[in-house]
Amino acid sequence: MTSSAALARAETNRASILQELRFRAHKIRGGAAIFEIAGVDSAACALEEAAIRASMGYTTDNDAEVRAVLVALVKVMG
Repeated sequence: MTSSAALARAETNRASILQELRFRAHKIRGGAAIFEIAGVDSAACALEEAAIRASMGYTTDNDAEVRAVLVALVKVMG
């Protein structure tokens, strides 16, 4: 949850946090696809897409969507 907390506090480094979330989600998604872990694959995909939308300015509400899908991914992986 460190990334989620950092995103909540982010002011100047928001873009780098979103890029890191996107990168990590992409790696998790790839690993999940290799090992055929469907729930993790789809949750990581959702995080990657949410991070892309947020970095492009398509989301509002202080990145609530990114935090929500990050929490969902953590739950699926836990």
